Amino acid sequence: MLDHNDRQWLNRISAHSVGLILVNQAKERLDRPTLEHLGFLLEDEGSLVVWGSPDGLDETFQVRHHLGTDTYLAGTIDAPVPDATIPVPRRQPVFSPSFPAMVSTWAIQALSRQGDLVLGIGTIRGVVADVCRQAHRKGLELAVQTLKVAPPQGGWPGYSELTDPECLERFATKWTKNENGCHIWQGRPDQDGYGRYSAIGKQWKAHRFAFCAEFGPLNPTLTLGHECAVRSCVNPYHLHAEPGTDNTAEMWRDKRARERAAK
Repeated sequence: MLDHNDRQWLNRISAHSVGLILVNQAKERLDRPTLEHLGFLLEDEGSLVVWGSPDGLDETFQVRHHLGTDTYLAGTIDAPVPDATIPVPRRQPVFSPSFPAMVSTWAIQALSRQGDLVLGIGTIRGVVADVCRQAHRKGLELAVQTLKVAPPQGGWPGYSELTDPECLERFATKWTKNENGCHIWQGRPDQDGYGRYSAIGKQWKAHRFAFCAEFGPLNPTLTLGHECAVRSCVNPYHLHAEPGTDNTAEMWRDKRARERAAK
């Protein structure tokens, strides 16, 4: 759910002033009054784009499924498109607690106009602001607390280690929490700087084990990005699932930021 500060931000936004709203997993995060409030904030030609389950949205909005991105669109679907040549990204329909960067980029460029205010809820931190700055939009991001996913009875098929008490208890002894909320892996990192964890004969990257234990098995075609930019962090709430192309772009962006800061 939205925290107190985010609700205060919503209350400061003028009615019918938002051109595009990006939401992740609205059913599990946002109650009906909040969704109605979002509808109140949208411009007459504004759009709402949701990645995740649309359940509950259809009580407030007219919803369509966009097959190319497996997103759900509400509000005015035929919002003006400034550049019809923008390629539509494709992805596997899997759970992630963060809105993919490539879908955010596509939606901002294809479904909003220059000068529009774009509101991101549950998006990867920094992406909406970066894309809006480059595309001459105004970006505002609100955090949404990601909820733990309960495994099915008997555990996740083929992944018994994700619910095995001994594996989970031993994993919890392998990291320490720092002042930024990162769970810093205490074991020896691999050549890429990530922790490694052995669980019932399987070798895991430590941050991937943490993410899957919290949110369920991850589609193997997706990678995990660190929102904190700390590779040794295994806090699942500092991670987001994304295609490999997004992950590579983020690594180069972080590298350039570090180089600029060092000058």
